[in-house]
Amino acid sequence: EDVLLGLRAGGRIGYAADAVGSDRNALLFSAYAQNGWELGDERALFVTGIAHGRVEDDALRNAVLSAEARYYQQTSAKTKFFATINGAVSEALDADHQVLLGGEEGLRGYPLRYQAGTSKALLTLEERYYTGWYPFRLFHVAGAAFFDMGRTWGTDVTGATSDGLLKDVGIGLRLGSSRSAFGNVVHIDLAFPLDGGDGVDSVQFVVETKARF
Repeated sequence: EDVLLGLRAGGRIGYAADAVGSDRNALLFSAYAQNGWELGDERALFVTGIAHGRVEDDALRNAVLSAEARYYQQTSAKTKFFATINGAVSEALDADHQVLLGGEEGLRGYPLRYQAGTSKALLTLEERYYTGWYPFRLFHVAGAAFFDMGRTWGTDVTGATSDGLLKDVGIGLRLGSSRSAFGNVVHIDLAFPLDGGDGVDSVQFVVETKARF
């Protein structure tokens, strides 16, 4: 596997004008930056920042600033420890955009889009196990035990407030495709919420396809 280290950055900027059919005048922007470091032979750290939104009537609108740090450490020949922390803050979001947190956003013990607000933070800790099993030369099999903890702040579009800090634990199966053009990984997780209201099932079953383990 090739891993990109070092600095990578980019951005886009545009202008929407009512003279060419826009319903308003606005400056639109997006930017990102990522850096990676090898911290010895068995450790690595990656940091990413992303910003996007628009400037309208001299004020920010629908703007989101997000950041993420990912840490990897080899713990044995077949195991690896992984930790990530990420968060986002927003300003004057459009009604159809929300800062979400739930099963699809990394808090796997809770339903999809369980919490929404104006900002969020999420911590994930995983111990990963690589079996070396390669059935029919189609996919690599691995597993993980994980802990997630996160929360939102602010209110969502309905005026609902955050439930505070939410936590879960769980186990998962990973199937890494070696035949697809994209090399995607199928995540099959069983997660158990440690907080939340009576409406949260005691077990959450989550299946996703991701570009990373």
